[in-house]
Amino acid sequence: MLDGFQYPDLFGLAALQKEPAGTAGLDDLKRRPSRRLSLEQLIGQYAVFGPARLRKTLTKLLQQAAARLGSPNAQSDLGDPALMAVHALNLVHPRNWAEVSVERDNGMTATARQYVPPQAERQHLDALQEASRDRFSQTNMEAAIGLALDDPSRSSPEFAAAAVVWAQRTPASGAARDAADEGMREQAVLTAAMIAMRDGDVELRTQHRAWADVMFAQALRTQEDPVHRFRAGLRFNPMAIAFVGMIHSLKDGATPDHIRAILEVAARDNPATAHGFGAAASTLAAIDERLPRAILRCAFAAAIRPTREWNLPEKKVAARANRHRRRVQAAVRAEVAWLAGKRSQPEWPAFPPISARARHRRFLLGPEPREATPRRRRAPPEEYTDHQAAALWLGKAAVLADITARPWLRELVQTYVQWTAAANGAGLAQDEETDTPGEWNGAYFGLLPYCLPGLAPQDLLDEIALTPIASLSDEPFFDVVTLFLRGLDFVFFNDHGLQAEEVVRIRSILARRLIASNGWHRQARSPSASVEVHIGPAIAAFFFNDHNRFLPTKCYLLPKAIDRLDPFLPLLETLVEKGPSFFTALITLNLLQVSPKPAHLPFIIMAAKTWLRSYSDSTAFWIDNEVGRRTCLLIDDIWRKEPALFDRAAALRDDVDQLLAALVRIGAADAARLEQALLGASTSDG
Repeated sequence: MLDGFQYPDLFGLAALQKEPAGTAGLDDLKRRPSRRLSLEQLIGQYAVFGPARLRKTLTKLLQQAAARLGSPNAQSDLGDPALMAVHALNLVHPRNWAEVSVERDNGMTATARQYVPPQAERQHLDALQEASRDRFSQTNMEAAIGLALDDPSRSSPEFAAAAVVWAQRTPASGAARDAADEGMREQAVLTAAMIAMRDGDVELRTQHRAWADVMFAQALRTQEDPVHRFRAGLRFNPMAIAFVGMIHSLKDGATPDHIRAILEVAARDNPATAHGFGAAASTLAAIDERLPRAILRCAFAAAIRPTREWNLPEKKVAARANRHRRRVQAAVRAEVAWLAGKRSQPEWPAFPPISARARHRRFLLGPEPREATPRRRRAPPEEYTDHQAAALWLGKAAVLADITARPWLRELVQTYVQWTAAANGAGLAQDEETDTPGEWNGAYFGLLPYCLPGLAPQDLLDEIALTPIASLSDEPFFDVVTLFLRGLDFVFFNDHGLQAEEVVRIRSILARRLIASNGWHRQARSPSASVEVHIGPAIAAFFFNDHNRFLPTKCYLLPKAIDRLDPFLPLLETLVEKGPSFFTALITLNLLQVSPKPAHLPFIIMAAKTWLRSYSDSTAFWIDNEVGRRTCLLIDDIWRKEPALFDRAAALRDDVDQLLAALVRIGAADAARLEQALLGASTSDG
């Protein structure tokens, strides 16, 4: 049974589980007192209180069981039947129950019996406890190191020193550890080395630097695991942990050899170390502001990979691989020379040209249309961009997103604007579908809004942001504009340098592109509560909402941000008027209900009137989907905050009365109550 739903018994297995009829059922047995006590708890009763005949019988049975099971070994605990049989024999013997005095709740003293194990049993259990104490100590330190891995606040110089002592100590002999336990310990030892470099003082780092370097070198030999492209954080990522440790070790002096080692790690084909870059990027920038961009350029150079064709001769495969490594090594040398002041700053690597193709469509009914001129099969390029790996590195640079301190970020997005647009199908027909670099889009369009403050002239903003986004076909446009607007709002509402008029202009241009899309025309007057998977999040973002298929749609603005909403209301009015669907109503009400303001009343009335024109008699829209109730709640909230707006002579009072009357005719109970309340208030005032 799940939420009132019972899965059908397709194979008739439920009949096999049916309890047979009888004088006692399972529930009756469970309620018996004997079912609440184990045999171990009852053995002492026979030892102390007898009767002797039953104690003798029980002793004989336990002796037979002990003989059958054999003697326990040194590692046996009470979970081992052999030791448990010996323990039961000790429990049943009266001499092991000594008299003791106990104090009752009323202060009186009474005599009771307490089990005192024989010396052999006590020594055996003491040895087990001592072994477990060391094991628990190991486990506790591993857990503490794991907590400090992603949370430096759980660490300190003292903890770093203790972690090093623990990591360098030989594990207790005889400790039984399986492969998983050994793997956890190895990661904990590596993490201890990283924590020593990250959180230890200068003396600790200097003393244990050679040991830590050995740990890092071993970790960097880990084979590539594709899961690191998707799973965030440092945990279970030895290469990223090692990279963090290497970066923090630069705090004591960044020698050319150390810098080269860092750049060579970034220039590997395995992007797992990008997670380490994200965790230590701020430290890198504090050591040398040039290091983060040098690392990113090396990583981007490594992301330009040789194309592997199945029928390509091995000699050509090897030649392409060698050319790739020589180019990456040259990129590392160039960065080292620049950091040493021996050459100018290298350029950002140019990703191989990419041209997205329209996705091939299959028709379920009727024959597929033939192309007028068959496409000629083109030979694949010798190199391609592993945009997933590049996106991982770019996304981790978000912690450095301060365009005032790091203007080179704007240079980065300008370098890849055309490649990004082409990868998303810029120039394809409006209704064409294409595969897009999703991970790269998330990182690139998440960073782009941070690069807009202070951008002048206006044409440059259009060139690197608005024109490329607006040039995309519908589906990529919907996906990209969702990412971009979300980041744009974060920059604006958190006061990172964007002005309201700039944001309104950007949103207006992109809104015109949205309204021109075929998806908007299909959705604009849809009576359905559902929305297409790509356009839904895009429309929601224009109304400051998050929307996806798995979570409720909700506004992402906090009440404080609603105070700055007024400049955006004219654009929202246009969107409501041109697309009066249920989905638009939902996200409009989500936005306004965060913090209703008297200044929002004209917009609320306009929106409600627009919806009435399209859904004048739809109880599904107004009643079932609660649009009427939520609209009335907004008006009621504003009335209580600013009663003067609802005076008989007020400009909007007639509009409110007409709106409520229309909702009453549809059957909205909240409208009838609010109408009566306003009428009563007006009569009282009169």
